[in-house]
Amino acid sequence: MFFVFACAYCIFVLFVCFYFFSTLILLVGSFPINSNSPKAQLTRQEQTLCNRLRIGHTYLTHSYLLKDEDPPICIPHNSLLTVEHILISCIDFDIIRQNFYTASNLKDLFHNIHPKHIISCTRHWPY
Repeated sequence: MFFVFACAYCIFVLFVCFYFFSTLILLVGSFPINSNSPKAQLTRQEQTLCNRLRIGHTYLTHSYLLKDEDPPICIPHNSLLTVEHILISCIDFDIIRQNFYTASNLKDLFHNIHPKHIISCTRHWPY
């Protein structure tokens, strides 16, 4: 008798959970993306590039891990080639950067500069 009650209770709980999550998915999916948001104006490829720049993981700066080589070095500065170095401080990219944005650090760059400007700047890199 207890086994039948337990099975019925489990089926009821599964039904409630399924109903709740399916309703939640419908509600979440029904909200439109804010068209004024910078992310809404980017293609998926541009969003991926922007996210990779934001977290600092790009093929240029991290491929040495896959190839079992030494980390890349910026020759003029004799420092590690990182996303922050390229986007903010490298003198080789200074002229290119000034055409698209001016920022003193990554936080300022990603909070105050439109992602399209950052992406446009990366398209002019020689790499």
